[in-house]
Amino acid sequence: MLNLFERLDFQKEKLILTVNNALIVCLFAQITSDIWLVNDLLKTTIKYLLLLLSVLIFTLEAKWLQKLSNKKSMSFLLLFLAYVILACFWSGLENSFSIYSKSILCIIIYIHAIIYVYFQTKLFHDLLLLSSVIITSSAFISLLNQYLFLKRSLSYRGFRIYSSGIANYADFGNPNYAAFFYGCFAVFLCGYLCVYNHKVNKTILLAGGTGVLLLYVILTYSRITCLAVVTSILLICLTTRNWKTYSILIIGTILICVAVPLCFDKIEFELFDRGFSGRLNIWQNIISQIAHSPFFGKGTGHPYSYYVVAPPAVTYVAIQAHNWFLQAIYNYGLVGLSLFGLFIWQLFKNGLKNLEQANVKIYFAMSLYALILMATDVESIFDTVAWPFFWLPISLLLAATMSTNKIEVVAD
Repeated sequence: MLNLFERLDFQKEKLILTVNNALIVCLFAQITSDIWLVNDLLKTTIKYLLLLLSVLIFTLEAKWLQKLSNKKSMSFLLLFLAYVILACFWSGLENSFSIYSKSILCIIIYIHAIIYVYFQTKLFHDLLLLSSVIITSSAFISLLNQYLFLKRSLSYRGFRIYSSGIANYADFGNPNYAAFFYGCFAVFLCGYLCVYNHKVNKTILLAGGTGVLLLYVILTYSRITCLAVVTSILLICLTTRNWKTYSILIIGTILICVAVPLCFDKIEFELFDRGFSGRLNIWQNIISQIAHSPFFGKGTGHPYSYYVVAPPAVTYVAIQAHNWFLQAIYNYGLVGLSLFGLFIWQLFKNGLKNLEQANVKIYFAMSLYALILMATDVESIFDTVAWPFFWLPISLLLAATMSTNKIEVVAD
């Protein structure tokens, strides 16, 4: 009988190891799928395979799941997500509950999958680094193809890059979404470059990769993404003082001093003529609508629409607030936003306590990047578009600030 139990335990451990390896492969595929996959069905298959493997892991290691769910920051997140589902019942939409409950369940499993993989392997940074290599290569090929071979205009806003221009590979369909994605990994690569010691050749490659991603982000002309990237990298530099961060600050200052006089007309147009592209009008309108139901909101998924007339001669119908925080109050009320705020406060509080850890610095900067994006352009955090630039860094910061089994990566 004892031999039987020993064999069962051995088979279980073997199964867990196999599923762990498959989970790592699926996570890598999911993070990079927007680059090399053009088939939406295959992307969905990878996503659900990742989630199914995660559920299998949780079933085999139920104690780990229970321990993780008891963390205070995770508790605040679950409260917020539960309230979002509850708010479906007064949205007035018949399918709101089914859509959002499914999305939120996927997000919860995705978060736990990332944290589990983070704890189970010291290769997690290598997984992110390998993903960044694929993503940086895609950005480099896209820049070359669009501007060199396809002869896209390099004049200001002449062409806002968002795809490789090769079939449908690395095609985000929107320059803002492309900027969100590449900007997140620009922050990761810059953080990885700055907070760890590397050999000279690796330092050069990391610096070059960061430069490629930053150039891509700049050429999307997404102003909020540029601001988010600069702020996040500045945070890394201020919390990590070495020759690399000093070099970044000096080079950045020189570039700004050179660019401002050369591009003064463009900057003046962005600040005073183009301004917020009608966003101020949208914010005023949605605030007036929030006043009708400020505490509990109009319900999850309740539609918003506003006809915008903005200078110079820009007209469009806004179907989102162009500010996730205002959109959250509109849909979930101050109650929902407060629950989200408690989660972020607890998460960042834990991050600040552990900021001496190199990996925490990187994930803290990536999470700050995600929050800044939400100020003007992020429409929703409940679809898979937000997984790479919002839920991935948030999950990594959650994992890195756990009180036990902290992993500190030492680069070469």
